Amino acid sequence: MTGHAEGPPSGLANSASSLEEGLRNLTEQLARRVEVQRTLAEIAASISSLREPAAVLQRAVDEAVRLLDADGGLIDQLDPETGVIDWGPGNGVGGEPSDPADQGAVLVMAEGIAGLAMKERRVAWTGDYLEDPSFVHTAESDSYARRRKFRSVMSAPLMGGADRLATLSVMSTRPHAFDADDAEVLLTLASHAAIALTNAQLDEDLRRQAETQRTLAGIAAQLTSMRDPDAVLRRAVDEATRLLGADAAMINALDATGTILELPLAYAPADAPLDDVPVPIGQGISGRSISERRVIWTADYISDAQFEHTPELDEYIGRRGMASVMSAPLTGSSGAIGVLTVQSRRRNAFDVDDAELLGLLADHAAIAIGNARLYAQLRERADAQRSLAEIAGQIASLRDPTTVLQRSVGDAARLLGADRAQVNLMTDRGDQLDRPIAAAPDPPSIDDVVVPLGSGIAGRAAADRRVRWTGDYLQDDAFPHDEGDQWIRQQGIHSMMSAPLIGPDRLIGTITVQSSRVSAFDEDDAELLKLLADQAAIAITNAELYERLTASEERYRFLVDTSPDIVWSVDAEGRFTFLSDSLEPRTGWKQEQMLGTHFWAFMSPDATALAQAAWGQLQANPHAEQRLRIELPLADGRSSPVEITMVGTVEDGRYAGAHGSVRDVTERERLEADLRGQAAELAAGQERAHLARELHDSVTQALFSMGLTTRSLEILLERDPAAARDKLGELRDLQRDALAEMRALIFELRPSSLEQDGLVQAIRNHAAAVGARTGLAVTVEAEPVERLPIEAEEALYRIAQESLHNVVKHGGACVAQIRVEQDATGVVLTVVDDGQGFDPEQVGRGHLGLVGMRQRAERVGAKIGIESKPGGGTRVTVRVGPPEAALASAE
Repeated sequence: MTGHAEGPPSGLANSASSLEEGLRNLTEQLARRVEVQRTLAEIAASISSLREPAAVLQRAVDEAVRLLDADGGLIDQLDPETGVIDWGPGNGVGGEPSDPADQGAVLVMAEGIAGLAMKERRVAWTGDYLEDPSFVHTAESDSYARRRKFRSVMSAPLMGGADRLATLSVMSTRPHAFDADDAEVLLTLASHAAIALTNAQLDEDLRRQAETQRTLAGIAAQLTSMRDPDAVLRRAVDEATRLLGADAAMINALDATGTILELPLAYAPADAPLDDVPVPIGQGISGRSISERRVIWTADYISDAQFEHTPELDEYIGRRGMASVMSAPLTGSSGAIGVLTVQSRRRNAFDVDDAELLGLLADHAAIAIGNARLYAQLRERADAQRSLAEIAGQIASLRDPTTVLQRSVGDAARLLGADRAQVNLMTDRGDQLDRPIAAAPDPPSIDDVVVPLGSGIAGRAAADRRVRWTGDYLQDDAFPHDEGDQWIRQQGIHSMMSAPLIGPDRLIGTITVQSSRVSAFDEDDAELLKLLADQAAIAITNAELYERLTASEERYRFLVDTSPDIVWSVDAEGRFTFLSDSLEPRTGWKQEQMLGTHFWAFMSPDATALAQAAWGQLQANPHAEQRLRIELPLADGRSSPVEITMVGTVEDGRYAGAHGSVRDVTERERLEADLRGQAAELAAGQERAHLARELHDSVTQALFSMGLTTRSLEILLERDPAAARDKLGELRDLQRDALAEMRALIFELRPSSLEQDGLVQAIRNHAAAVGARTGLAVTVEAEPVERLPIEAEEALYRIAQESLHNVVKHGGACVAQIRVEQDATGVVLTVVDDGQGFDPEQVGRGHLGLVGMRQRAERVGAKIGIESKPGGGTRVTVRVGPPEAALASAE
């Protein structure tokens, strides 16, 4: 045979030498074919029940070597990434296993017999490998053939799909060892091997899909019972690494601005170093996956120009030795929240099926992150509610507001994730916020600044009386800035939020949180800070009220202890529960003697009856003040006049006792008696002054006229006796008038008829005397009235008398009417005239008549009204209460 790439000619050579040899050869050929068919049938049977494809492939190699009488064989597979043919299952020359050292003799597509068979998808063979120029030689393959002394080589492609290229090859040290029949047998064996590889791939795919489904189901089940979201994320990256055959996997979340992917939340393998490499949205595979909201992958990251590169990412990928990268976006209810990325050192490591699987894993990871955020929010809300409840409990038992304020700023910093929180109070001038009085985590510093009202976030919150915040303080032009910007810059603060502390009647101050992060606070944080601010405002207000209450109690205690009155309280049974320190100096009784005893135990029977009556009225109407005057027994056996004032105590809508004071009125009664005496002397003086005026106006002038008439009479007696007799008549008339005036004045001092005949008759008598003396028409309309105390009747009489005097002297009236009547409210005296009237508002201080009338009415508890106007006459009305009321007023 002559070796060539197309193989030896088909068919068996007919031996012309002898028929016997031909029959022998035919018999051997038939036997070989039978053996080949039997072997192929066994291989096919083993393929149908395939469990381990490597064993079937090894048998195919072994049977090819045996059936084709070869010295060795192997199966080669093409690496689609490198184009290099890798050694597979084989059978060494002479029945020995292939030398592992020979694995270094790699072949490239289209090189050698195996490369030619793989490229052209047909059986190729040669009878003299090293001398055959019909295929491409390489130094490695020729060296391998020379070392193994191969002469004949035949290869058949395994037609298992375009993406899985392999060959079944046999080798022999004999030249021209294989022919067309051998090629047919090798092709059949290769077909069976291809079926084994395909079945193995399908089985692997089925196993992979089943494993994927189990993994996804396990992750989903873990999500439903999630307690630790970090564990779910770690499992997601672990499973992504395992199921996709990746070398690394990670989950990155978007930052608060939505422009940068942060440091990975989870990474596989767990011991891999974390590189803080920023990933801008739209750049790199992961950044592009976020921006386009789809799974994106590359077979060779560094050399792929289909996406935007960054030096940092390229350096990271190159340093890690990664080639294939695939990312899937994590999408939540509000949009993209992160990305799941897998990396492999192999090129073309991922395909469409892998992308679908990564997308499913990303969806589960997104659910985990969403649930984690919800869980964190619920935990934060629960923590916030617990903190607020604890602060409220502290406020209820507040004594020192500093403790509550420090707790408020500490909780504000913790619950809102702030770097600092502080409380500033308004200054006394009310135009700026003072330096902080409480701060966390560090206490207030001397470097803290004041904040003008309306400036900065805290100043604006105070001025607007609502929560204000900013995501980047120094870059925000929505509010006025001030000198505090330098402090903000030094502290590295970006986000700031402030809430006003509003009291019942004023702005107290602000509570402010600060963070070095940009856009660190949102509306939910504002609501929480507002609640903390309200609690802090309540704490400060309560502290101020408590301080005022303490001061008030101290003042009250001082007044009670130093008051001359005895302050007391009793329970619902009437037992003393409190008695002030003035008890013993005023009464001689000690507090321990009286506490716990009934209040009427130390009273006389008459006083006890009055006290019990007042007690009953308090039980019926606790809010109505009760007053009574009694004689209080003293410890030495004497008694003292006291006035008791009391009011009921109500607790939870029920009568709980009473409290009040006991005042010693001994000195007051003495003063009242003195005042009554002085009032009587004053009244007498006023009466004397009135009598003097009347004497001057009437009797004195009458006597003066009589003197003039007498002088005239002396002169006329000698000159004109007739005229003298006329003067005697005038003198007689003057004497008669003077006598009438004197009798009227004497009657006014205290008419005897007032005590004997009563008020009405005394007024009738006086009215008749005035009418007879002055010619004024005076009518009296009266009905029988109940007698009043003499003091009250005299007061009414004197008011009627003064009223008629004013009518005669100033009124210029023609008619006057006096009416006396009695109704349910008491006795009413009315004096009306038709005179010229006057303006009561214009009466000068020198007119004592009206003043005297009002004073008389006040002394007997009467009510007086004077109505008049110029040209309209005058009406004087006096109302005196029932006799017992008039008597009490007179006393």
